[in-house]
Amino acid sequence: MTEKLPSETRCAATASPGTGALPVNAPVSYAELHCISNFTFLRGASFPEELVERADELGYQAIAITDECSLSGVVRAHMAAKERSIRLIIGSEFVLAEGCRLVLLAPNRKGYGELSHLISCARMGSKKGTYSIDRQMMEHNLPNDCLVLWIPELQQAPELIACQAVWLNRQFLGRLWVGAELLLRGDDRSKLQCLQKLGTQYDIPLCATGGVYMHNVSRRILQDTLTAIRLIKPINELGFDAESNSQRHLRSREQLLSCFQRSCSRPQLRSPGFVDFHSMSCVMNILVNLCQPAIRLMVGYGN
Repeated sequence: MTEKLPSETRCAATASPGTGALPVNAPVSYAELHCISNFTFLRGASFPEELVERADELGYQAIAITDECSLSGVVRAHMAAKERSIRLIIGSEFVLAEGCRLVLLAPNRKGYGELSHLISCARMGSKKGTYSIDRQMMEHNLPNDCLVLWIPELQQAPELIACQAVWLNRQFLGRLWVGAELLLRGDDRSKLQCLQKLGTQYDIPLCATGGVYMHNVSRRILQDTLTAIRLIKPINELGFDAESNSQRHLRSREQLLSCFQRSCSRPQLRSPGFVDFHSMSCVMNILVNLCQPAIRLMVGYGN
């Protein structure tokens, strides 16, 4: 079993700006750690190689392709990343039967094998194109070497979210982070405040992520079309089932910084455990450095 990461490494994002724990004015490169491609059927609207190419254009240091219960997009992403300076990280997204959304990142060959095994277990016995995974399956096939991002669904009951936090801390102690995704939906300030409180209460550091579905804003219409097909509805009847805007594309660091700064602009929202975008980016960089590039994990594609 992977040992718990040192607290000074895992909790770097909990340091307050200006305390000397983090170089506040130093620029921090961005890496997207939650990104699905069109290999997540009827959700993702861009090819893996398009995501890699766009991330490289934006100056990202790394991108994780995290298709839902799948590694299908990784090979094409890897071939694109080989031609560029960007690092590719292998991961996958899961939604447990209990409603818990997780992103697992493979930091090494052992973690890659564990992630592949977990995907096989979840797909086995399910209808083609679907999967089924719950807490019991996760516990029986625990990916001990993987790093875990929890994407809380804040519309769920507080009791359910608290139950998820306790369970996740018990299973993934020392390698668990909360993914903070702000999408300009009008509730970003309250959402970030809730995530801050959640992280402080359960001692889970926050990490900036984007929840990306497409490489470019131009794919918004296609993404809505995919949603309509998935839900078997006309596009004009999607309502709140559709994305409220086009923010689920790869954004520049400046756009993300502006988004987080607007959400942190009111001093009264800054709880004792307040963490800004710079600090969340620093912990994101720590996660990236803990992960080996995909080229070292994929047998047969590294040369």
